[in-house]
Amino acid sequence: YASIFEPRKGRIAGEITPNYSVLDRDMISHVHDLMPDAKIILMTRNPIERAWSQAVMYFDKVEKQPVETVSVKQFRKFRKNQSSLLTDYLRTLENWGSFFPEEQIFVGFLEDVHFYPNRLLKRLYKFLGASSSSEDYKVIKRKVHSRDVETMPTAVASRLAQTYLEDARRLEESFGGYASFWRSSAERLAEDPPEGEKIAYPLYNSPLWDEWLAQWGENPRPGSREAEPRSGPLSSISRP
Repeated sequence: YASIFEPRKGRIAGEITPNYSVLDRDMISHVHDLMPDAKIILMTRNPIERAWSQAVMYFDKVEKQPVETVSVKQFRKFRKNQSSLLTDYLRTLENWGSFFPEEQIFVGFLEDVHFYPNRLLKRLYKFLGASSSSEDYKVIKRKVHSRDVETMPTAVASRLAQTYLEDARRLEESFGGYASFWRSSAERLAEDPPEGEKIAYPLYNSPLWDEWLAQWGENPRPGSREAEPRSGPLSSISRP
């Protein structure tokens, strides 16, 4: 297993899979025994969006059914069979943080992929101790495993918001920033969902983002839809 991460000539070797986020502590301890200096990167997104994205992929790849045609009943059945651990970011960070120091754990936010791709990549290079060139930044325009889904049913979003509201509140307490939007959007969708059968997806493309930005967001450029970038080593972004 450790051979996967042996340095290549002029390159840093790594591996990516969501399954690392659900490992128990015994397995993480084994990883640490093999590679105590490993750098850990956890990419996070609004829990509502992550759950919807998982559904989109499942119905597309497994059921061969466009997600737009999925009923609320079908979606509930799908959710019943899914593990919630993939969205339990704080559990993941607690488990990995039991073996790796905060300086070796990088937390990225999907909103930074959208609003600040160059800055995010630059921060990742710095975290990994890698040099970069202008050629490297061309990859940020290439989408991987992307699907042309621009909306989600409001009823589904509202149900997911009810499921993940407490998680969103805990994440806001830990990180603020984008997690504050996750909490704000979850509260709005759970308690007073917008009118209409569909809502824009990802949620930062919806009016909920503008509502949050006007009330709570840290906007570096008035008049824009941007918020302050947040991704970075856990030691630099977690609240006391």
